[in-house]
Amino acid sequence: IIHIIHLHSLKMSESNKKVLICGDAKGDVSKLFAKAKELHEGKAGPFHVLFVVGFWGKSREETEEQLVDYKSGDQKVPFPIYFVDDQNKAKDEPICPNLFALGSSGIKTIAGLSVAYCNSKGDANAILTAVSRDAKAEIHNGVDILLTVQWPEEILNGSGEKQADATQTKKVADLTRQLKPRYHFSTSNNQFFERMPYRNTPGTNADLTRFISLASAFTAKKKFIHALNMTPISSLTLEFVNNSLKGEVPSDSPFSNPSTKSSAESKKEEFSKIENEDQGKEYNRWGAGNAKRMAETPSEEQQSHKKHRENKNQGRQPGAQLQNAPCWFCLSNDQAETHLVVSIGTHYYLAIPKGPISVDHILLIPIQHEYNGQLGNDAYNELIAYKQALRDFYATQQKYVYFFEVKGFHHPNINAIAVNEDDSQYIEEHVTELARQKGYTLTNIGHGDVVDQQLLGPTDNCYFAAEVPSGRLFYKGSLFPFQFGREAIVSFLGLPPNTCDWRLCKGTKEQEEGLVATWKNNLRPYDKNIE
Repeated sequence: IIHIIHLHSLKMSESNKKVLICGDAKGDVSKLFAKAKELHEGKAGPFHVLFVVGFWGKSREETEEQLVDYKSGDQKVPFPIYFVDDQNKAKDEPICPNLFALGSSGIKTIAGLSVAYCNSKGDANAILTAVSRDAKAEIHNGVDILLTVQWPEEILNGSGEKQADATQTKKVADLTRQLKPRYHFSTSNNQFFERMPYRNTPGTNADLTRFISLASAFTAKKKFIHALNMTPISSLTLEFVNNSLKGEVPSDSPFSNPSTKSSAESKKEEFSKIENEDQGKEYNRWGAGNAKRMAETPSEEQQSHKKHRENKNQGRQPGAQLQNAPCWFCLSNDQAETHLVVSIGTHYYLAIPKGPISVDHILLIPIQHEYNGQLGNDAYNELIAYKQALRDFYATQQKYVYFFEVKGFHHPNINAIAVNEDDSQYIEEHVTELARQKGYTLTNIGHGDVVDQQLLGPTDNCYFAAEVPSGRLFYKGSLFPFQFGREAIVSFLGLPPNTCDWRLCKGTKEQEEGLVATWKNNLRPYDKNIE
């Protein structure tokens, strides 16, 4: 069953793109190509592109055998076809002329449309990091089309349907909720499901999403191909969106809003995720058990470092060992990697990160396991001095130092990274918009090296802060995404999305020692703590 909508009823424009989307082909590629050619040459055609959700079937090798003639040129794929499938390789891959396998996850422009895609192995964060939106545009969707092999969890909420013949995951739900695609296509065996359009932001149609799951290709009496005549998001207007509804009343978003969860629930989910992902792995920054313990009883964290503070007050030098201290950032921990340290003051120390974003990335870390606002005036003045040393050094290279931090339930640290001075004026807009896409509103609270303790409120409040040329961007409230700061600067610098994962940026110990030596040489004229 073929369903064609908006092909003749809407006024055509030169920018419009005629698109076909098909459910899982299950390896029956010859039949798929024949149907595509029939539609392409029929009254509704020609089409710019066909997207397929599921392609290889049970065996990629067996299906590849059907493509021999297409690869040799004896037969031709009628027009461009792109597909997402769990058996695709990690990166985009041309199979033969006009046939392209999309990688495990990504975002790209295809036939003038912004298209995001993610299979069950894909990295949703890579998509969110790569997407860009014009904050001044009327339409706030992230992409024209999202293709996923799995359904988003909770998509049936408010739809009247109770069951689905498809795998539903939280990963896809989080991606959909934050990306806000105009159209989201998936597949569901012998079932066709089209949800009523829903608003991602209450009270406005500026970021509507339509979710459509197509039956597997050639399922009897079930819709498996959908056709659209799309105006690309870049030239879409809110008036056009409102007119295209034709009496439909959009529902509210089916997804739970993380910001509405209680603080305890958010903490539990965040650290459960850390524990599940990192259990038994050497790279766990704080230790899985420690993460869980801090989530359940964060006040105990101060107890665990009481001995460290007492020893320091008795004249013990920073870096002296303390048995069983669980935090990697505490120099008293016998597992701390002290070869990363560049400079040690009285209240703060400088260290390169484990897995830096670039050679210009460094951390300012309190020696005590307490937050910046709790450390007093002397610590405040030392923090200012450290920041000024970094600014003075990078001023000689015409670079601006961008500082950011996320306060959660871990040893606090401030990230500092240099960017070209000419580009610094654009940081605020980039970071603010990326936060908005994730459902958080950043407020510019003016200039200042440290956010006032009165503004921070109780010490159990989480916050994100970033220093930009016009002041300080600030968010206080529910548990803020810990990786946001890194993701934001990685995308701003145009670095590969995998740079967001510090584990993929680690060097050898020799490389780290070499970078520390370079930092010491560079900062020695500006930092009195470096001998």
